[in-house]
Amino acid sequence: MAEDQQSKRFCSEKVGDGLINNLPDELICHILSFLLTKDACKTSVLSKRWKSLYTMAPNLHFELQNKKENNFVNAIFCRRTQNIKKLKIHRLKYSQTDHSNFDLWILKALDLDVMELDLKLVKYNGNIILPHKLFRSESLVVLKLGSPFKFQTLLSSFRPYLPSLKILHITLCIVSVLDIKDFIPLYELIYGCPHLEELGLEQYIGLDFLRFSLPFLKRLCLNYTEPLKPSTGYSEIIKFIKEKENLHKSQLLPFRSLHYLWIGITQYCNMDLIIRVLQKTPTLKVLVVQEKV
Repeated sequence: MAEDQQSKRFCSEKVGDGLINNLPDELICHILSFLLTKDACKTSVLSKRWKSLYTMAPNLHFELQNKKENNFVNAIFCRRTQNIKKLKIHRLKYSQTDHSNFDLWILKALDLDVMELDLKLVKYNGNIILPHKLFRSESLVVLKLGSPFKFQTLLSSFRPYLPSLKILHITLCIVSVLDIKDFIPLYELIYGCPHLEELGLEQYIGLDFLRFSLPFLKRLCLNYTEPLKPSTGYSEIIKFIKEKENLHKSQLLPFRSLHYLWIGITQYCNMDLIIRVLQKTPTLKVLVVQEKV
């Protein structure tokens, strides 16, 4: 009986192997795109046909634990000639010595017309300066930045323009008109996305972006944070916001396409401002307000 079951299992595995091998390359590459890139790479030992299939997977996904893995990522990008649909890089540890590699990966992805970019660095207290080429991409549709990134430009006249961007998620940011030399205020980044449909801001301060028209915005997620402590080095920025930001006295523009609004609130929230925002959302269908403890 045990031998019969083992035989059936063996036959089933052989049939399964045959079925997947009969699939076209394009479909196999699509399947591989759901794996971490390091796991997709392991399939190269299966046969001659599989040797280079992983290099054509439309998505690249890296979960990096240490610097030793930089060489692997560099090798993947060196072999890459196909356009990239989605690049996801989540790194557990990051230091300034990693910056040149990180910069190189982003620029390579932009050269390959990446459509979705998801970057997140964990356990890093500094600010990562992203290349200004990122903010002129015509191919990007989704941009997610889950770390304290800074938006730097060498030209004072430089303005971000992402004509294809529809989804923008940013964590840990200062959203205000800040006079910081050589850095792009975040409100300019948002203003440079004329077709934005979904905006998510996590751990942010300031609401200057509400002064601008976002005619196509359908989903808005705002997760307030408490004021930054002076030890973070942002005390002057907080002072600037308190003195200069008078949004509650300004004329808010309507969100004519907004269907979904999620707000995470704390004791520092201006509830009057939230009510005013709600009054400017005539098409709102779903409202979620969650208190942060």
